[in-house]
Amino acid sequence: MAVVRVRISKQLGNLDPIMKIGIVDDSSFARDRLKSCLNRFFPDASFVECGDGKVALKRLPGEEVDFITLDIVMPKLNGIWVLKHLREFDFQAPIVILTADIQEGTQTICRELGCCGFVEKPISEEKIESMLVDLGL
Repeated sequence: MAVVRVRISKQLGNLDPIMKIGIVDDSSFARDRLKSCLNRFFPDASFVECGDGKVALKRLPGEEVDFITLDIVMPKLNGIWVLKHLREFDFQAPIVILTADIQEGTQTICRELGCCGFVEKPISEEKIESMLVDLGL
């Protein structure tokens, strides 16, 4: 279940959901592109960015994120190890794999470890929208 924080709009008195999204990718270009796409759907979103797997395992267990996007091919710790260890920490947020390595064997391993889906790089707004629909967002 997503943990959605709420912001009260002063002008309208409305409650607006504020998404907090984890992005784990060693490419700053990929992180920036993904944030740009996600901001079109969630303009007020905040992001927890991790440039490698070791940083992700240190930061993400203490964060209440609504979902995580996770690259597979990264230095230090690859995404499969990060996924495995996050689930061992009983980390419950949905995790979607964003990677160019979308082979069937990789998909099988990631699904067994608890990922919620895959988006093949390069990403596009259409692919991100489809991912959000699959997550029920």
